[in-house]
Amino acid sequence: MGLGLGYNEIISVASAVAHNKPLSELHSYESHPWLRENFLGWLNGQAMSLSSVYHRIVELAASEFRVRAREVFDSLKSMKEQKSFMLHESLPLEFNESKNYNVIYYDMFSGKMNLPYWEEDFFKHFLQFNAGTPCHFATYAATGKLKRALKGSGFQIVSKSGFSGKRQSTYAKKP
Repeated sequence: MGLGLGYNEIISVASAVAHNKPLSELHSYESHPWLRENFLGWLNGQAMSLSSVYHRIVELAASEFRVRAREVFDSLKSMKEQKSFMLHESLPLEFNESKNYNVIYYDMFSGKMNLPYWEEDFFKHFLQFNAGTPCHFATYAATGKLKRALKGSGFQIVSKSGFSGKRQSTYAKKP
């Protein structure tokens, strides 16, 4: 499960290609229509504003995992065509069914912009309905609310340095 612009999804597919372990499902949530349209248009071979960015992300991920960029792109496109990759609109604040994701990339912008998604009660509810067993959770954020919710949901916090000048980021795993 990814929340954000699409780079985590590309990296996940590159890793799956490299390890010859196809992903069963990949769900991504992006609230901004323009970003969804760009990503889907790019996957459909249309010239979009962000096409060069997505191509570059594929190249970098492929290089990191020592696979061909075309194979990463084709795998993601095939997942979309087979409906095992789904790009959704906003992440719902309420969940009625469990998804049991094994990996969650939580790139939900910031608490200043998306406050409800950064509250401790939301994290607890979100993790209850979405975190499978096992589950890996990663985000650039390192808040007390997040860490308490993760620990309360059976996750172990792994200390990680931050990105781009941030002191910390959060990586947690649930065995």
